[in-house]
Amino acid sequence: MTFKKEAMTQMDCMKDIVLKELSKPPVGSNTKCAYYPCHHIGQECTFCYCPFYPCNDKEVGGEEIISRNGTPVWSCMYCHFMHSEESAKYVHDRLSTEGIDDEAGLKALFDEVKELFFYPRREHWVELAERQRE
Repeated sequence: MTFKKEAMTQMDCMKDIVLKELSKPPVGSNTKCAYYPCHHIGQECTFCYCPFYPCNDKEVGGEEIISRNGTPVWSCMYCHFMHSEESAKYVHDRLSTEGIDDEAGLKALFDEVKELFFYPRREHWVELAERQRE
């Protein structure tokens, strides 16, 4: 008898990865990572996999791109504010205490974090993205 493994939803995959990240303290800049810096020099690497993926928010630097296999995917390459020490610590602390089971709750937290950490330094984050695109 064989058992068919159910396909994990994108939310389930994200939750598994983020739960592993939440089990450790914030890591700071992981300069030993083969992909560092994937966003910007000095980035906070606590969330290698963004807990808000896909946020589908172009304002923060994300965009839909076509993958190598021809399907559209959300790219966070030009999103930088989630890799600041302040925002990563805030999100880490909130998710560690409140969990990540509710998509509506995650959306509300994303909006809150955006208000606290993106808008006050918007010009800085946009400038980083523009430099990276060059």
